[in-house]
Amino acid sequence: MGELSKAIEETAARADRQVTRQQVERLLHLPNTELMQTNLRNWKPDPLSSHGHNETARLRLEFQVKACEERDRILASRPEGCWCWGTGQPRYKSGNLAFDCNEESIDPTEWCICLESHATKTEWSINQEQKRTDRITRQWSLMEVPARFADFTLDTSPFLIAHPKIKKKVLGAGADDSWFFFGLHGVGKTGLAIGYARWYLERKGGQASILFRSLPKLLSELKGTYNRKRGAEADSEQEVLTRYQSVSLLILDDLGAERTTESGQIWLQDRLYQIIGERHDEMKPMVFTSNLSLSQLNDRLGERLTWRILEMCDKSHIIEVKGPNLRDL
Repeated sequence: MGELSKAIEETAARADRQVTRQQVERLLHLPNTELMQTNLRNWKPDPLSSHGHNETARLRLEFQVKACEERDRILASRPEGCWCWGTGQPRYKSGNLAFDCNEESIDPTEWCICLESHATKTEWSINQEQKRTDRITRQWSLMEVPARFADFTLDTSPFLIAHPKIKKKVLGAGADDSWFFFGLHGVGKTGLAIGYARWYLERKGGQASILFRSLPKLLSELKGTYNRKRGAEADSEQEVLTRYQSVSLLILDDLGAERTTESGQIWLQDRLYQIIGERHDEMKPMVFTSNLSLSQLNDRLGERLTWRILEMCDKSHIIEVKGPNLRDL
């Protein structure tokens, strides 16, 4: 902020040489000054026009000459190389000056060399970073992370602290890659997955939607839709499935922890396939955690599902999480 304050103070000290937005908009497209001065010197009243009409034409020409001279005065007062006229405004992709540099969806392509531009750029950068932080905070609040894990990051993962090479692999992978973390109870799989979600969200600048669900909770949510009364506002089963299919990143925790009957297992496999299969086909990333290896899950969920998971994660992204039971520490 000190840099911004200094720039603003230096800009204020040169206020007599400043140009307003309104001036620029009025002066930007004026013709050549010498040409307008010549036109004024050579101007003669039109004998076929009334005195009032001729007087208006002369005054308009005089006004244009003064405007051109004002433009030249402003440009002469600017430092060499300044093209923003002292407004501090950047150029965008079109090449034009733009006066609203807080437009979230468009980034400036070029900034002027002057102090006014330096102050505006600094302020713009601060505003953009605040918007980025606000987006991340907003999206994180919608992720429905359990309070116990809300502050987890990749840097706090005991497993990654003990295995820096794996951490390097995770950080070096594509932001839209999928991962399968498996291991015994309490070794930090869930914390690792949530830490990855925070890293993903920050890498996306908050412009991503994430959902965290344990598999038992997901199944309870789906079954709960069957008790929905007609006309009720609660989501239908298809709406729940669509939500899980469409988010930018889905974290499916405790895969294999579900307990079902033989008939329920068929229902489970079908619903999981509708989610995982759709995300597989649309190349939407997922993070899975499980106490079981993928081969053990194959016996529970069937080959069709486990092959989709393997294709999404690839063997290089199937990580066995080892370590002490953190719940005993």
